[in-house]
Amino acid sequence: MCPAAVSYEDCAVLVRFDEQDAQTYSASGPSDNSTDVIFLNDYSRFLRNMQQAQTVRISAEIYQEGSPVFEFDVRDFDPTKYQPQ
Repeated sequence: MCPAAVSYEDCAVLVRFDEQDAQTYSASGPSDNSTDVIFLNDYSRFLRNMQQAQTVRISAEIYQEGSPVFEFDVRDFDPTKYQPQ
């Protein structure tokens, strides 16, 4: 999981697609070292799994907050409208 410190550099999050088993994804913090955003690595793997799912749940360890689960309805996701840079 992400370190208990204030940085999210080189951490891991759990991602669950629909009712499948959770998968571990590595993540990185932003270059400005802010702590309210993390970026999942391996976008192509994430996108492949997400395109077959209706719901994505992401659990990340947050400093002094535990590991909440964020749930997203991805049924209408259109990858042509989002291109990572």
